[in-house]
Amino acid sequence: MPVRPRSVVDHGSGEETAADPPFSVQSVLATDGRLVVRVGGTALGVVESRACREIVDRIATLHGWDPTGAQTERSFGGVGQFTREFVFFDEA
Repeated sequence: MPVRPRSVVDHGSGEETAADPPFSVQSVLATDGRLVVRVGGTALGVVESRACREIVDRIATLHGWDPTGAQTERSFGGVGQFTREFVFFDEA
Protein backbone atom coordinates (compact mmCIF):
# COMPACT_ATOMS: atom_id res chain seq x y z
CA MET A 1 0.00 0.00 0.00
CA PRO A 2 1.54 3.33 -0.99
CA VAL A 3 1.98 5.84 1.79
CA ARG A 4 -0.04 8.97 1.18
CA PRO A 5 0.16 11.87 3.60
CA ARG A 6 -3.19 13.03 4.94
CA SER A 7 -4.05 16.22 6.74
CA VAL A 8 -6.24 16.43 9.77
CA VAL A 9 -9.69 17.70 8.86
CA ASP A 10 -12.30 19.02 11.24
CA HIS A 11 -15.14 16.78 10.10
CA GLY A 12 -17.72 19.11 11.63
CA SER A 13 -16.75 21.97 9.33
CA GLY A 14 -15.17 20.01 6.48
CA GLU A 15 -12.28 22.47 6.45
CA GLU A 16 -8.59 21.78 6.57
CA THR A 17 -6.32 24.36 8.09
CA ALA A 18 -2.69 25.10 7.30
CA ALA A 19 -1.84 24.66 10.99
CA ASP A 20 -2.94 21.02 10.94
CA PRO A 21 0.15 18.82 10.72
CA PRO A 22 -0.15 15.80 8.41
CA PHE A 23 -0.33 12.14 9.35
CA SER A 24 0.17 9.14 7.12
CA VAL A 25 -0.54 5.43 7.14
CA GLN A 26 2.89 3.83 7.41
CA SER A 27 1.90 0.17 7.13
CA VAL A 28 -0.99 -2.29 7.15
CA LEU A 29 -0.09 -5.89 7.95
CA ALA A 30 -2.39 -8.88 8.54
CA THR A 31 -0.58 -11.77 10.21
CA ASP A 32 -1.07 -14.43 12.89
CA GLY A 33 -4.74 -13.66 13.50
CA ARG A 34 -4.35 -9.91 13.80
CA LEU A 35 -4.28 -6.74 11.74
CA VAL A 36 -1.61 -4.16 12.57
CA VAL A 37 -1.98 -0.58 11.27
CA ARG A 38 0.78 1.95 11.93
CA VAL A 39 0.18 5.66 11.51
CA GLY A 40 2.87 8.34 11.71
CA GLY A 41 2.66 12.07 12.25
CA THR A 42 4.55 15.14 13.27
CA ALA A 43 2.73 15.60 16.60
CA LEU A 44 1.35 13.22 19.22
CA GLY A 45 -2.05 14.93 19.12
CA VAL A 46 -2.30 14.21 15.39
CA VAL A 47 -1.78 10.45 15.65
CA GLU A 48 -4.16 10.38 18.62
CA SER A 49 -6.83 12.49 16.88
CA ARG A 50 -10.38 11.46 16.03
CA ALA A 51 -9.63 11.90 12.31
CA CYS A 52 -6.72 9.45 12.54
CA ARG A 53 -8.88 6.94 14.41
CA GLU A 54 -11.61 7.19 11.75
CA ILE A 55 -9.12 6.45 8.97
CA VAL A 56 -7.75 3.42 10.83
CA ASP A 57 -11.28 2.12 11.51
CA ARG A 58 -12.07 2.38 7.78
CA ILE A 59 -8.89 0.50 6.90
CA ALA A 60 -9.76 -2.27 9.38
CA THR A 61 -13.29 -2.55 7.99
CA LEU A 62 -12.05 -2.68 4.38
CA HIS A 63 -9.66 -5.49 5.32
CA GLY A 64 -12.45 -7.49 7.02
CA TRP A 65 -11.66 -6.73 10.68
CA ASP A 66 -14.06 -5.49 13.37
CA PRO A 67 -13.00 -1.98 14.48
CA THR A 68 -15.19 -2.27 17.61
CA GLY A 69 -13.82 -5.67 18.62
CA ALA A 70 -10.80 -6.63 20.67
CA GLN A 71 -7.80 -4.41 19.98
CA THR A 72 -4.82 -2.69 21.50
CA GLU A 73 -3.06 0.51 20.59
CA ARG A 74 0.06 2.35 21.63
CA SER A 75 1.78 5.60 20.73
CA PHE A 76 5.49 6.20 20.72
CA GLY A 77 8.06 8.55 19.22
CA GLY A 78 9.89 11.73 19.87
CA VAL A 79 11.03 15.01 18.41
CA GLY A 80 8.98 15.66 15.28
CA GLN A 81 7.91 12.06 14.55
CA PHE A 82 5.26 10.07 16.39
CA THR A 83 3.81 6.66 15.60
CA ARG A 84 0.58 5.08 16.75
CA GLU A 85 0.10 1.36 16.32
CA PHE A 86 -3.37 -0.19 16.22
CA VAL A 87 -3.69 -3.98 16.58
CA PHE A 88 -7.06 -5.59 15.78
CA PHE A 89 -7.79 -9.16 16.92
CA ASP A 90 -11.42 -9.79 15.83
CA GLU A 91 -12.27 -10.44 12.19
CA ALA A 92 -15.67 -9.19 11.06
